[in-house]
Amino acid sequence: MAALTAARQLNARLAGNPQSAPQLANTEIFQGSIVMLDSTGRVAPGATATGKIGAGVARSNSGTPSWDNNPGADGGLNPFYDEGVFGPFGNSGTSIAVGDEGKDCYIVDDQTVHRTDGTGTRSPAGRIHSFTSAGVYVEFAASIAREIAESQIVSTGVAITQTF
Repeated sequence: MAALTAARQLNARLAGNPQSAPQLANTEIFQGSIVMLDSTGRVAPGATATGKIGAGVARSNSGTPSWDNNPGADGGLNPFYDEGVFGPFGNSGTSIAVGDEGKDCYIVDDQTVHRTDGTGTRSPAGRIHSFTSAGVYVEFAASIAREIAESQIVSTGVAITQTF
């Protein structure tokens, strides 16, 4: 799937724990998209990148379906996002299947996840909650993504994602 160009509605299986963080400059975050945090705690739309962690799913902001940051203005906006179980998200290729529930997944873009880290090119999204014909449901929380990032360091001896 390609990155979002408009807001979308998701199903929430276990929603809650609303969060807010300063938005990274020159980014647009759409309602219903995967959001990630960089090492300074700034929120950005999900993308194939390292040094970041999945944080949750963007909420609407007083009815506004997206947030445009002014060029060069880090932290100019503080969008809201939720931790919890959300979906369906796109399954990159056919990397996720029935039986992968409880396994880690990684961010491809703001609406797509993959079962693997792409040889160190993708940041952790969260844990696969369920897989359906409509797509993948993911459990998002910064604490889960940090745990995944730290376990990569322990198992490989290489820090492919910056920890926080």
